Amino acid sequence: METVQAQAAFLACGLSSLGLIFMIIGAIQLLPAMRSSRWPSVIGKIVTAQIVPTSEGSHFLPHILYAYTVDGKEYSGMRVSFGELTSLARTEVKMAEETIRRYSPGKEVTVYFDPAAPDRCVLETGVGMSAYFPFGAGGLLFLMGLIFSLGLFI
Repeated sequence: METVQAQAAFLACGLSSLGLIFMIIGAIQLLPAMRSSRWPSVIGKIVTAQIVPTSEGSHFLPHILYAYTVDGKEYSGMRVSFGELTSLARTEVKMAEETIRRYSPGKEVTVYFDPAAPDRCVLETGVGMSAYFPFGAGGLLFLMGLIFSLGLFI
């Protein structure tokens, strides 16, 4: 009986630890996304915009490359937004085409950049819905481990 309880306690601890790790990773990803709405902006230009199939070929990613200048130094970026669904590589071709239409080559765009690290940039500020996933999934795992461990010791 003790070995079953020890295994259950190990499982509960593992779930909680894994959840905590996911929450930390999620928070690290959310912070720049939340701060981006206060970043300064410059005018940039789309260099390339193309649709790239994933390795399995059933999903598509818009690949956007843009250039911009901050304090006389040239930079380039590829991030459209933080937490964009395209980062999950689960995008239908129609969604990728819509992104390409918004950011066609040669088009001038507003580029938001981190003043502390001007190479960190984005075209659309704020937090996309999928940016919350790691933090939320981690919270759920942490709570499951906590509830499971409370059940063991009551």
